[in-house]
Amino acid sequence: EGKELYEDGVVTHHAATYATSLLAGNHVMVVSHSQGNLYANAIYGYLRENFGNNLNFAAFGIAAVATPANFVATGDAYVTSSTDLVIDMVRRRYPVLPSNDSTVGESPASDRFGHGFSEIYTNSDYLIRNHTKRVMTDTLARLSSTLTTQAAGPITATLTWSSPGDIDLHTYEPVLTNFGEKNEKITNIFR
Repeated sequence: EGKELYEDGVVTHHAATYATSLLAGNHVMVVSHSQGNLYANAIYGYLRENFGNNLNFAAFGIAAVATPANFVATGDAYVTSSTDLVIDMVRRRYPVLPSNDSTVGESPASDRFGHGFSEIYTNSDYLIRNHTKRVMTDTLARLSSTLTTQAAGPITATLTWSSPGDIDLHTYEPVLTNFGEKNEKITNIFR
């Protein structure tokens, strides 16, 4: 889509976790706040770039809160307060999605920048909480209406492990050629 992809250890770690969940047929909803939106978009881009058609991207959603980004990669809804001074400062320098909630008014002394997830966006003292909740429930509803399927192929396997270490996977083609750590090329393609 012409967007520059950002990648670091956080992106690749979360992408691997989400890919494993998607491959298992689960839905994934990321609720991202502030800079987390930039990471959520980067993770989505990384998944698209590295997994292509092997993942059900309709089962992945981003509920964006106080976003400094100029897009939500999944096309899901977002909420940003018109009195969020942090996002307003970012907006002065970079293209950012427009604010779409003006219900906060003056920010409290506990969050004079009007940016906190719990202080502003999910605080029951502010109506923006309803907007934030609607962004999350709409994203979740879209995901819930999506059927998920496991990756398709003659054989599908998902490997997961929860401890650090090394794992070697070896498979054998019909002519018993080992495809593994030392022999990285498949010599016989199934026809």
